[in-house]
Amino acid sequence: MKKTLLALNSLFLLMLIAVPAMAAHPLAGQWKHSEKPAWLNITVVDGVGQMFVIRHDDNDKAQGLLVLKEIKRAADAENLWVGQMYAASINGFVPAQLKLKTSSRLFIEINGPTTHEILQLNKVK
Repeated sequence: MKKTLLALNSLFLLMLIAVPAMAAHPLAGQWKHSEKPAWLNITVVDGVGQMFVIRHDDNDKAQGLLVLKEIKRAADAENLWVGQMYAASINGFVPAQLKLKTSSRLFIEINGPTTHEILQLNKVK
């Protein structure tokens, strides 16, 4: 019984330490598409993030879709990240930039011959 309580206390302490560390990343959490009824979640582990669709009211099949992978902070830029964004047209991933305009507004651009904004997200509180 004493070992079980000690193990539970240790697990609780680890959770208290780990949860704030994960939540502290500025991109981590839920985001809402600015023009569509779609919600996405960004998780960050060891400084590398991924974005998945958690809900899309117009497309049930989109749930669970990996939208962005390998999200990392861009060198020498405070509010800029780079990653690989899924492009259905090629059924593959293309380079992308993520710009955090404010703590609750995220703009995503595709890199290529011409960089253009393709997605705006608002942080869900």
